[in-house]
This record gives sequence, structure tokens and C-alpha cells, in this order.
Amino acid sequence: MCIWDEVNAIGGATHFLLPSWDGTGVASPRYGNVAISILLQKLLEAGASRGQLRAKVFGGGCLFSSMREPAAHKEQHLGSRNVEMALETLAKAQIPVVSTVVGVDRGQRIVFRTDTGDAEIKVL
Repeated sequence: MCIWDEVNAIGGATHFLLPSWDGTGVASPRYGNVAISILLQKLLEAGASRGQLRAKVFGGGCLFSSMREPAAHKEQHLGSRNVEMALETLAKAQIPVVSTVVGVDRGQRIVFRTDTGDAEIKVL
């Protein structure tokens, strides 16, 4: 996920593996809800304006072939749950999502310009 404030030319990105921290153990940014919260905090500390923030969401694929079958379970796999959590969190924070490239069942390399919000995607 990439979030930026184009007016103030401030942005950042985060990559997480699991949707939500359940409150046990360490609140690590490997959990999406923790990672997004930290990213938003850091952007605001750097001078971004909450009202100017925009987001792009990437990933959410099912990279392991054993997880791809049957199709009925596809919406329940970890990648789908990560995307769902990210979109819900951004909606609650009132941050518009201007684009998504999700559900690609291959790795992606994202090059993100934090000042403009431009993103180049390479499917691996």
C-alpha cells in the first residue's frame, strides 16, 4: 500500500503479511492494521495533511498454487483478507483509494514516487 500527499510532496509505503494483529504478542508492522497506523502516523509527523492523503493498494494475490484451488476459497485466502482489511482501514480513515492492482497471483515490484504518487508496477 502506498499513501501520499501530493500537495506537500510527502508519501510512504508499507508491505504487510497478515491482516490484523489480535492484541497478543508484539504489535508488529507485519500486521496490516499496525503497519497502516504507523505509516499514517509517520506521514502526519513529516508534515502531510490528512485531508490531502490518497492511497494506492497493491498485492493480495494467492502466490501458492495449492492455495488457488478450489476457486470458491479464493476470496478467503490471506491475500484477499489483506486487501479487504486495507480497504476497510482506509475507508474508516477517510483516505480515498485512487487505484488498486490486486489479486495478481504473482509477485509484484512496485516503484513508488512518494512526492507525486506515481507508481510503476512490474509483475515478476
